[in-house]
Amino acid sequence: ACCGAERPALSPIANDKVGAPEVRRWAHGSAKRFFFEGPERERLEGVSYSRCAKGDDNVFYTASEMVLDHAGGNATAKHMLVHFHRLPILYFPFVSFPISDERKTGFLFPTIGFGDQWGVNFHLPFYWNIAPQRDATFDTHYMAARGVRFGAEYRYIGETAKGAFSGVARGEWLPDDKVRNKTRYGWSFTHEQRVNEHWDGDIDVGYVSDRDYLQDLGDGLEISSASHIPQELRIGYRADSAGINARLQQYQIIDPEVSEHNEPYARLPGIDAEWDTPIRNRWFRFNVESSVNRFDHPVAARTQGTRFHLEPYGEMSFERTYGYLRPRVTAHYTQYELDRVGSSSDSRLIPMLHIDSRLFLDRELSYGDGEYEQGLDAKVYYAYIPFEDQQALPNFDSGEVGFDNISNYYHRGRFYGDDRIGDTHRVTLGLETRVVEAATGYQRLHAELAQMIFFNDRRVRLGRNDLPLTQRYSNLLSEMTMGLNQNWSASAFAVWDWDQRAVSDFRLGVDYAKGARWQLSTGYRYKTDDGHDELSLDSTWPLGRRWQVGLRNISRLDDKQNQYSSVSLGYDDCCWAIQVNIEDEWTDDDGPQVMFTLRLKGLGSISSGEIARMYAATALTD
Repeated sequence: ACCGAERPALSPIANDKVGAPEVRRWAHGSAKRFFFEGPERERLEGVSYSRCAKGDDNVFYTASEMVLDHAGGNATAKHMLVHFHRLPILYFPFVSFPISDERKTGFLFPTIGFGDQWGVNFHLPFYWNIAPQRDATFDTHYMAARGVRFGAEYRYIGETAKGAFSGVARGEWLPDDKVRNKTRYGWSFTHEQRVNEHWDGDIDVGYVSDRDYLQDLGDGLEISSASHIPQELRIGYRADSAGINARLQQYQIIDPEVSEHNEPYARLPGIDAEWDTPIRNRWFRFNVESSVNRFDHPVAARTQGTRFHLEPYGEMSFERTYGYLRPRVTAHYTQYELDRVGSSSDSRLIPMLHIDSRLFLDRELSYGDGEYEQGLDAKVYYAYIPFEDQQALPNFDSGEVGFDNISNYYHRGRFYGDDRIGDTHRVTLGLETRVVEAATGYQRLHAELAQMIFFNDRRVRLGRNDLPLTQRYSNLLSEMTMGLNQNWSASAFAVWDWDQRAVSDFRLGVDYAKGARWQLSTGYRYKTDDGHDELSLDSTWPLGRRWQVGLRNISRLDDKQNQYSSVSLGYDDCCWAIQVNIEDEWTDDDGPQVMFTLRLKGLGSISSGEIARMYAATALTD
């Protein structure tokens, strides 16, 4: 039995969209004989049915007999054939499918593919409609080169009198991988729960049998990162002026480049709390942030222990229509209890001063026949953090902030995390302008630049042997975006290095967009640190009403070497689509890869790509 083409959503199923512009779609069919077998039941013989536009029946179905049960919301058919351009390509001796918005238990249409790693592969999913807010899908995936992998997914959503909840559980099992000669498996589980207006929580856990699992077998587990798998449990409480989150957090590292010694620490447990005190008014507020974390590591030689962090701060805010001034004073206290011989306790208290200020200037402009409004913002950000030697303290989660974008120039410190507090005495000067059409609000121009000036050497570093930073001036960052018209825009980003007295990073881009089918993006980049200048092109362009071509290329101009190239050609009819994609990556020694996808809309897909399901999803829009 077959219940439909793809696994339905837990919410009501939406109608298919028209594949090609200006092409209408409606279902139509015929039968040689028609029998009324009750007030809500009909039986048809010699049936022919199509969802294509009338007169363009490139995909249609025939059946020797079909019974329509309107009371039950389903239909059955015997000896059903799927025809593509009058060529029968699929046969089902018996089919059952819904004729209403209700979901139905049964087999989904299969996916057929071929690839170097998998060989001939065949997906046959089975869908189980458990309840309106619960369902499950069981997948049998035959891979000629590897074996048979079994998968399952269970989904649920719901709501109680106190709050809503939802979750997904997935699992995969390959009993005998012929390539790796071992059993392989993976699973993941996510759950979100709101208990009431104050309490909530979530779970995000997963596991795979080996580090090469996702690379070899794809990501049917829908894990968000290809380098690590999160394993986290969080419980949170929020009141009017306070909030607390307790979590257990660790990771399974699957990046082969990361050794066990360099794996991140696990927080078992970690507690974060924030208290926004009622001692406040419209110009002053006092806030307290704190955390307690227990850091564990699989390598016994790595420092382990507990860190207590307390950070109270007071902030004043003087605001006017033409700008604001916001000084903040912070006390950053950290206490460590470390698992060393005889145990040890270390602490640190560092004061901080930050002043954020901005001046707003506006004026009206007339250019040609247009009326515009220009805004000019002058920014001054001051930060002072005194030096304190922190080399004796462990580093559980701190890293350096990358000052390669303008927003980070207004970051309060040089490190993220609580183990390193970077000494600094600096001021950031910034200027930002916008030009907007007065009548439409369309932004014609946005430009910004920022410069940091240091008044001291920065001695706190991550590494013990890292030298102090002595530069008095940061790089000068600038960026600009121009809206040439409703379709065309241009952008530029430049970094001026005062030590080299030259531009160290430059990016230029031109973009065109007109609906979903007309997309063009070109870019040029040059960086002095690697000495390469790079040209990129990414576009999708219609060749008529139904044909679509896609081009993507990344190449280095200095040594005339292509980094990545791909070209795709697709045809999108009202009820079917076809796409051929050829891609080549310079790091891949296997040469170009050709992927072919045929999608029968409302049914399934037939693909020659190893990642057939992904390409089916990204084929021409239906």
